[in-house]
Amino acid sequence: MTSNLSIFNFEGQDVRFVGTAEVPEWIAQDVCDVLGIGEARNVMRNYDEEERGVYTIHGSAGKREVLTVKEPGLYRLIFKSRKPKAKIFKKWIAKEVLPSIRKTGNYSITESAIAPKTETPDFQSIGTAIDTVLGNTGVNPRLIAGVKANEIARLYPVLSKTMEAAKKLLQVPVEEKPVTVTEIAKLFSEKHGLQTNAREMNLLLIDWGFQIVIMDGKKKTYKPTKKGEPHAQMILQAGRGSNKTVTQLKWYTSLIDALS
Repeated sequence: MTSNLSIFNFEGQDVRFVGTAEVPEWIAQDVCDVLGIGEARNVMRNYDEEERGVYTIHGSAGKREVLTVKEPGLYRLIFKSRKPKAKIFKKWIAKEVLPSIRKTGNYSITESAIAPKTETPDFQSIGTAIDTVLGNTGVNPRLIAGVKANEIARLYPVLSKTMEAAKKLLQVPVEEKPVTVTEIAKLFSEKHGLQTNAREMNLLLIDWGFQIVIMDGKKKTYKPTKKGEPHAQMILQAGRGSNKTVTQLKWYTSLIDALS
């Protein structure tokens, strides 16, 4: 077939429309490229004429025919794709592109086509993302649950009161407040009549098997070992000079007796 060619853009990729309001039709390879499903001629080998067609492109090198996909075939291609964007592409085609084509005979590029709105993640996705970051850091699971509740409340304001109520049940039941290694060094010094600073205390805790140090570039992070875990608590707090949340290892005073 031959008809007027128009181009619209989906997430930075051009998709050529060559059909009409009555028979919407696209260059098949453009669609396959968006969906990441390979060569159109291979994927559509068994499609019938209600699903595929041919379009003649006129260029400086002369005429050439390319494979096209009609609306029924388009949905088959979308369902073949494993990419997350396939769902967004289908929604965009069904709710924006086709209604516009049927109404005006064409489709005008809009901001939503170039940058489709990001869907709000569901609860499971939120939890999985937070577990990926904090799951192996030694942070108390109740504190991690609190972070999840905060994020759900931020993304779903209607659930803010519910999340606040849930967080009250997440109070970590500790009988004392953990302290920094500086305070541990002070208590250790008082008990043994020594002058030990935080740096020296950290080295002692490593030597005696209560903690390990993890290097990330120039940044040091301390984590308790199995031996140190009964006396330790990983705390979430705001980073210095930034709005980022960081973890800090703190200790219960029971550590002093364990060091004796």
